[in-house]
Amino acid sequence: MKCAATVLVAFVCSGAFASGPGEPFDCADWVFQESGLSCAVWHPWTIWEEPFPPNGDPRTYLDELSSFDMAQRLIRARKVLVPAPEGCEYVWDMPQLEIYWRDGASEGVIAHLPPRCNFEQFEWADDPSNIEFDPISGTLLVGVADVTGCWSGSKSCAPWTAGWWVAAIHGFTTTSEVLDSYTPASQQTSSSAHASQTARTVEEATP
Repeated sequence: MKCAATVLVAFVCSGAFASGPGEPFDCADWVFQESGLSCAVWHPWTIWEEPFPPNGDPRTYLDELSSFDMAQRLIRARKVLVPAPEGCEYVWDMPQLEIYWRDGASEGVIAHLPPRCNFEQFEWADDPSNIEFDPISGTLLVGVADVTGCWSGSKSCAPWTAGWWVAAIHGFTTTSEVLDSYTPASQQTSSSAHASQTARTVEEATP
């Protein structure tokens, strides 16, 4: 894990309301399927530019395609296609960014960033970038590619913009929480033996 994931105190708190159409996505736009999670902007939105990848592209410092959390779930980001919102001029399916987990036998969605549209103008999170998990703070860094565009009738229209930002998803189990809940096997055996001895003593003392 690179040093970027160890300086998570440098985040900027997100706003209380979702961003408006035509504005870049922010933390208020995330929809969480797991309770106890929250989002903060770890790296602000930066416009896509040449040379590629640009300096603001999180792929320059987030170097993991997947990462295990403290529950040993494999965490990844993916793009899925969903129907365009009602009233949108864009007639095809739109990308939706999902953070999901797999444990080898099953999987589940942790959070998603749905596309949005206001008649001609639309926005979606495209081409999910790399992630990084910090077990000390229980924080997942997710690189987000943000695309805004316009579609009128059967053709595109201006403006089109693209950029990158990094979301810090807080609330995952931390290393200290795992250690606090750990009971050594020897202690478990001792406790079990003591309970068995106590039960036998009670039985022997009972007329």
